[in-house]
Amino acid sequence: MAKEGRSITEISQGRAVWMHLSATGPKELDVLRRRFRFPEADLRDIPPPTQRPKAALRDAYTFVILLFPTFDRAKREIQITEADFFIGKDYLVTVNQGNRIRAMTELVGRCSRDAGERRACMSGSPVQLFTLLLDQMLGSVFPMLVHIGEDIDNLEGDLFDAQNTRLIHDILRVKSNVTNCRRAMMAYKHIIERVHLHGSPAGKIPELEYHRLLDMTKEVWNLLESHKETLDALQETNISLISMRTNEIMRTLTVFSVILLPLSLIVGVFGMNVEYPGVIGGPYGFFFIVATIGAIAVGLVAFFRKQRWF
Repeated sequence: MAKEGRSITEISQGRAVWMHLSATGPKELDVLRRRFRFPEADLRDIPPPTQRPKAALRDAYTFVILLFPTFDRAKREIQITEADFFIGKDYLVTVNQGNRIRAMTELVGRCSRDAGERRACMSGSPVQLFTLLLDQMLGSVFPMLVHIGEDIDNLEGDLFDAQNTRLIHDILRVKSNVTNCRRAMMAYKHIIERVHLHGSPAGKIPELEYHRLLDMTKEVWNLLESHKETLDALQETNISLISMRTNEIMRTLTVFSVILLPLSLIVGVFGMNVEYPGVIGGPYGFFFIVATIGAIAVGLVAFFRKQRWF
C-alpha cells in the first residue's frame, strides 16, 4: 500500500514501512518527530546546509548521511545533494531535498505504483532496501562519469586550437565536476563497511550485496582518479602551450623593437637642426638617409634570420 502527499510518500508491505520525504520543512520534521520519535540532534542534521557523511548507530535505528552527485544536463555541471537514511527494525525513512537523486525518486515511484515491484523491493529487511537504494544510486553514477569522459575527450581535441579562448574555462568546469563527484563519493566505502560490520536493528548488509557495493564504489573511485589525472595532465599541457605562445609573441615583439631602435636613432640624429655637409642640403640627402635606414633594417632582419630568432 502506498500513501502519497505533497512532500511525503509512505509505502507499506506487510509490517515494513518505507517513508520518503522530498522536503525538510517544519511540517515534515514534525511528522518524523511524532511518528518515529527521532531525537532533535538527528532531526537538526536533515535540513540544509549539507552535512558531512556519517553513520551513527542508535538504539532503535541507524542514522546515515550520504552525499550524492547530481548532473545538470543543460549546464553539464555536477552538483552535490544530501541523502539521509533512518534504518529501523521494520521501517526505512529516506530524505532527499527536492528529489534531486533521480535513482531514489524513480524507485520510490515504481514501488508506490506497482505492487509487484513493491513486493520485490520490500520483501526483505529495511537494511536490504537500503542496500538496494545504494545499488541503484551507485549505478546511476556511471552515466555521469561517461559524460565527464566525453568532456575530457572534447578538451583533448581542442587543446591545440589556438583560437579557442574558452579552453581554460572548460578545463576548470570539468575539474570542478570531478572534484564534486570525488567529494560526494569518498565516504561511501567507509559508510558501507560501518553499516555492514556494526549492523543495524534490521541486521547487517548481506555478504553478496556488501561485496557488490564495495566493488562498485571502488570502480567509481578508480574512474574518478583516472579522470583527475587526465585533467591534471591536460591543464599542465595547456599552461605549457600558453607559455610557449606567449614567448613566441614576446620574441617577435622584441625583434621588431630591436630593428626599430637603430632606425629611430638615425632619424633622430638627422632630424637635428644642424648642417651635415654632403648629406643634408645636398641633392641626394633624402635618398641617402632612406637607403641607410633600409640597409640597416635588412641587415638586422638577415642577422635574426640566421640566428633563427624568428
